[in-house]
Amino acid sequence: MAFKYKKVTFMNKIKKNKIYIVFIILLILLILAAGFLFIKPLRKIPTKIISRFHHSGEYITDIEERTIVLPGLKNTYRFMFVSDLHLLTINDEVSDASLEEIRGRYELSSANGHSAADTLPAIIKKANELKPDAVLFGGDMLDFLSEENAKILSENLDKLEVPYMYVTADHDICCWWTDYTSEEEASLRELLPASPVQVMDYDEFVILGISDNTSQLTPEALSQIKDVFATGKPVIVMQHVPVDSDTEDSETLRILSKQNWGDRVLLWGEGDYYDPDEPTKEYLELLLGPSSNVAAVLAGHLHFRYEGKITDTATQYIFNPAYSGEIAVFTVTGE
Repeated sequence: MAFKYKKVTFMNKIKKNKIYIVFIILLILLILAAGFLFIKPLRKIPTKIISRFHHSGEYITDIEERTIVLPGLKNTYRFMFVSDLHLLTINDEVSDASLEEIRGRYELSSANGHSAADTLPAIIKKANELKPDAVLFGGDMLDFLSEENAKILSENLDKLEVPYMYVTADHDICCWWTDYTSEEEASLRELLPASPVQVMDYDEFVILGISDNTSQLTPEALSQIKDVFATGKPVIVMQHVPVDSDTEDSETLRILSKQNWGDRVLLWGEGDYYDPDEPTKEYLELLLGPSSNVAAVLAGHLHFRYEGKITDTATQYIFNPAYSGEIAVFTVTGE
């Protein structure tokens, strides 16, 4: 009987507390409903705001707008400029001796909360949305050349729906921090979509791209550049390392470079870190000379933003590195 008494008592308690159980269930449902009503409006928040709080690779970069005026131009053009992404991956291609250094570099290139490998697809997506006349890649898109880094770059460039120009710099073409042989390194360079001198001719003006300009110009490259200048059309030059000149703006740039790069003037100019030999000196004289038809120089390398005159008629533009989330869009117009 004791067992029967206990069982009956237990059931009686359930019946007695049934109203409380129903109340708790209703309360839970009410909380869930309130939560749904609260969360639902958040879905209407623009992606640009939400993207600050997650690392899913949907990061939308900051866009710096600039205008280049070429007097007499009949049409208007738009170009996206991107440089210094310093994309890198950590895998068995990295030498054991360099592993710690590469981990540090990876953290540096992920300073905005997104790895460069995540930022690149966002840049490609933005380019496809904006549909500029072309995307101009200004060098050091890779932090070092490796099979995996080149593969990621190639796969993303294949998704571009607009024309592009890609000039390389030292980070793009060197297998630093790996154990690749010089022969393997040369083979990997063939994966990069770049040539020493590139030209986009828009009839009214020309975009001239110069690769590997952390090194001196070859006589062959100089000859090709002369042919472009000889057309007489306005020229927009894209190269990785900025140029030096005798303007007050260039003096400011020299000071900024020293402040940011251990007292080094990382520019092309006599007495600078990149001191020109004869072919490169001749190129700089053509670019900066009184009869030059160069209207603008787009450069990277310094990892800070700058705009200043290099001649009375030419302006040099430098931007923050793409790994910080910044790209630029140039409007080229006649007014």
